[in-house]
Amino acid sequence: MCVLINEIIFVLISLLLSYFDFRTYHIPLIPLYIGIISNIVFSLFFKNPICYNVLGMVLMAVFFLFMRIITKGGMGYGDIQYALYCGLISGFPYFIYTSLIAALIGIIMHLCFYKKERKVPFIPSMLLGTICVILFIYKF
Repeated sequence: MCVLINEIIFVLISLLLSYFDFRTYHIPLIPLYIGIISNIVFSLFFKNPICYNVLGMVLMAVFFLFMRIITKGGMGYGDIQYALYCGLISGFPYFIYTSLIAALIGIIMHLCFYKKERKVPFIPSMLLGTICVILFIYKF
């Protein structure tokens, strides 16, 4: 039950953040932090093991921070902060799959819709990558 609540909150907050990312290339941080805190509180309240989720959160954010450094600002800080949330939802080994799927979706979006623009909203890609991983986790 707790897991389902966490995922529903994640999807609702992520849809809001994706809308802002599409429109302005900026995201409001308050809904993002509410999602992260609510996920941690629900996990602690329902006694779910949270260590793998926190590890996934930290490693995914470090990976995207590293990508920002390599691309010299090609990825925004909002994307890095949202990676914290996606890593928290995905958990430890699965954050790698979330990152790879998000990168593939981002490349496809860039090739199909943003050929002339350099900026591509990446939060929708991370949302779809995380949803794919969530469905994979529950399927197998």
